[in-house]
Amino acid sequence: MHVKWPGNYTLTGYCTFVLLSVCFGAKDHCPVIPSVHIDAALKIWNYLRIDDRPVKSDMIIALGSYDVRVAERAAELWHDRYAEYILFSGKSGNLTRGENIRFSYRLLLNRNSLPRDVILVQKPYMERRKLATFQKQWPGSIGKLYVTSPQITLLNYPNSEEVDLDDVITIVISDMQILDSYAKLGYQTFQRIPDDFWSAYNILHRSGTYNEHQV
Repeated sequence: MHVKWPGNYTLTGYCTFVLLSVCFGAKDHCPVIPSVHIDAALKIWNYLRIDDRPVKSDMIIALGSYDVRVAERAAELWHDRYAEYILFSGKSGNLTRGENIRFSYRLLLNRNSLPRDVILVQKPYMERRKLATFQKQWPGSIGKLYVTSPQITLLNYPNSEEVDLDDVITIVISDMQILDSYAKLGYQTFQRIPDDFWSAYNILHRSGTYNEHQV
């Protein structure tokens, strides 16, 4: 699914006077998302992404996900010879407090295969959280750590196998909340979230539409 915009409008400029509806599946009602919510979600989405430019490394670690595009991104990097090995960790979903990262470390340690430089692959909106988790939970030293994900925009992220746009926004603001709360609980390193990103979060949170996954 691709969202196309007429003319030469920028997304933010165009969204000031349109409503957007992106819906898949058999929902009884496909919600129309106000432009102010789209702008707020885009701001948070862009903050949560790290989007490092991959550099040749010792290993690609793809964190488990029900979104097969994560595995496809890891395979793409491997085919482009960014690393000799791929480790898939976490089965079909991540253990959110870092167990999969610690288990991966132990596995590699036992095989005498600990990498120095790593490319970490995850879903776009989970990049910053997984960077923070890796920094906290990887028991050993690491050289360079690059974080990347499927090269997909927020508006192109929903598809028939995934979720609708309102569901994606719900998950995105939940990830921002988890990024903050898990650092306080000691599961992740602290990531500074500037006030303007909290303002975007509050626009979505106070609407009451996207709070299903709040912790």
